[in-house]
Amino acid sequence: MSQHENGLKVIFDGDVSGLNSEVLIANLISTANILQEVNKNLKGPKLEIYIKPFAPGSFTIYYGLLFSSVASGLVGSLSRGGLEYLIHVITQLFKLKQFLKGKKPVEVIQEGNDIRIKNNYGNVLVLDHRVVDQYKNSGPINDSLNKMFRTLEEEEKIDSFQLFDQDDKELFRADRTDFPGMRTKNEMLLEDAKEKTINNAILVVYRIVFAEDRKWAFVFQDTIISAYITDHAFFEHLNDYRFGNGDCIEADLKILQKYDEIAKAYINIDYEVVKIHKIEPRKEQKKLEFHKD
Repeated sequence: MSQHENGLKVIFDGDVSGLNSEVLIANLISTANILQEVNKNLKGPKLEIYIKPFAPGSFTIYYGLLFSSVASGLVGSLSRGGLEYLIHVITQLFKLKQFLKGKKPVEVIQEGNDIRIKNNYGNVLVLDHRVVDQYKNSGPINDSLNKMFRTLEEEEKIDSFQLFDQDDKELFRADRTDFPGMRTKNEMLLEDAKEKTINNAILVVYRIVFAEDRKWAFVFQDTIISAYITDHAFFEHLNDYRFGNGDCIEADLKILQKYDEIAKAYINIDYEVVKIHKIEPRKEQKKLEFHKD
């Protein structure tokens, strides 16, 4: 292992002689997304994530982590400690998700750089304030957590999800009974938020997902967005449609916005396609013929 490298292990425990590919891929993507999003919010250097080879018959996934753009004078002091802190924040995010099960806390008290949180069951958890800030304000982190534990709940072979550090010290454990609560939407994310709906918005299909509980990708106003389609009539008649990437959809788009103190403005954090009115196939570019005079 490199001098400035750290690692995180994910273990799927249970009768796991084989693992559904969708579960494995969803967890690989979700974990990588959470790591990158947390690092970005912590203003860390560029983070490289790579997967080490699986041991035969094992479903232990080792994520190698490396800061690739640390200034030479800071490598010794920042790189190693920064990765350890990144893993610490990730671990506490999982613990907070498990602790609250998506519900708002009963009590939140600031204690210096820490925040003391009491849940609906009267239990208390003390966390780094930056963990709570990310849990409250990051739509991408919450979406990845929800997707991860939704797929774990659907895979009946998995009894638990565990995180270990590179020295095999257990950092976090969620058992199957925890999965339903950990796939639940985070009510804290909706605090200080507002919704608006754009009627007849034009969305260009960027990625198709033939399932109601998965997000599609669209291009909206020159930006790639991810959104659930909650128009049930659309899925009931899905077989009647013929469309693909690049097609245009005219739809009512609900946007969830949260106030950002730094920008002093409401920022879009989530999208939902609530009603589809029309689907237009993409226009093929015509081949131009040039004639010599």
